[in-house]
Amino acid sequence: MIGAFTEDESVAWPSYVDFLSSFAIIMILFAGYMAFLLSNGVRDTAFMADVDKVSAIKGATPDWDRREIQVNLSDVLTYDRGCPLRKDGCLEMDPQQQENLREIGRQIGEYYPHSSRISVQGRADKEQGKDPYRNMEVAGSRAMEVFKILKECKTCAPEFRSKLEIANVGDTRAYGIGPEYRTVFIILDYSDANE
Repeated sequence: MIGAFTEDESVAWPSYVDFLSSFAIIMILFAGYMAFLLSNGVRDTAFMADVDKVSAIKGATPDWDRREIQVNLSDVLTYDRGCPLRKDGCLEMDPQQQENLREIGRQIGEYYPHSSRISVQGRADKEQGKDPYRNMEVAGSRAMEVFKILKECKTCAPEFRSKLEIANVGDTRAYGIGPEYRTVFIILDYSDANE
């Protein structure tokens, strides 16, 4: 019969263009997901490569959740209460402590090249004074003192010095009172590592 419908002709079948556009969207999503997985793999590989050398520096410990290596400088630097801001006989960092810091900076540049940022964090203990911001000021001045020595370090790799930044956590990460909490940490951050 001419002009008569068959049952198959009344069904709207997807066209070839519909198929190609759906396929293209799925491929784009797949490529994006693969790029995401690969970038995490690159970051994890860089972090794992440096974690294997974590025992090279005393006080270095990995933080798996944050993808960081934390270097606690409490064995190298301890401060009296209020130092280095206190003006009444608070000791400055002696030349040996400065040289120890430069050596740690040199080792970090040599052993941990894959970090994306290197943060110098000043810390204070939980002891509160009359001024509620005093611990932040003191911790910030400790971080600045270490930052300057590392930034001006001639034996440290230029890549190390270019990644340095300063941070101040004050007493927000202290769990007690005492010299072990009045120190500086160097945090090697791998969350954006590219290599």
